[in-house]
Amino acid sequence: HYRERKLNTQILLKWNNWLTQKQRWVPLIIYIPLLYFLGWIIVLPIRILWSNLQENELSLLSTIISFLLFITLLPGWAKARWKEENYFATMGLLSYSKINFIRYLFRGLSCSFGLIFIVLFSVLLTPWGNWLGAFNFGIALNAILLAFLVGFAEEVIFRGWLLGELINLTNPKLAIILESLIFSLV
Repeated sequence: HYRERKLNTQILLKWNNWLTQKQRWVPLIIYIPLLYFLGWIIVLPIRILWSNLQENELSLLSTIISFLLFITLLPGWAKARWKEENYFATMGLLSYSKINFIRYLFRGLSCSFGLIFIVLFSVLLTPWGNWLGAFNFGIALNAILLAFLVGFAEEVIFRGWLLGELINLTNPKLAIILESLIFSLV
């Protein structure tokens, strides 16, 4: 156990040294591509084991693994670079009570479903839209999960991590402009 603990300590020390280096832009630029690379490395054995997986399924799996790595490493990043002890609570992900969470979730879902209904209804009433009469539960479930998970991931990555990092490196006004430009390009 001593050697394992010593190795873990050395890895954490090297990680913190890399995060707090003098060229503060370097970790910001390299971090996401590094996580995608690690995601692909982790997926490679799965590709060998299940050869019938399609390329887009492997790509999705590596993206999910990369995001899980991102979420796992985010508190350490925030502690080393921003001196933030409890990053998820600061973002508001852990500080809501269950009642407030359910109320805000229901309010947000109601607004989003209302907007979707307005758009779909207006499209179906015009010549642009055509209802085929078929409903596939699998596709509907995929769309709902995709909307929730992609929306959550975008908020955490862009509004949480990237904006916080850019504020730390520049000033708030410039950080908002840069984050908005990067978000629109991605």
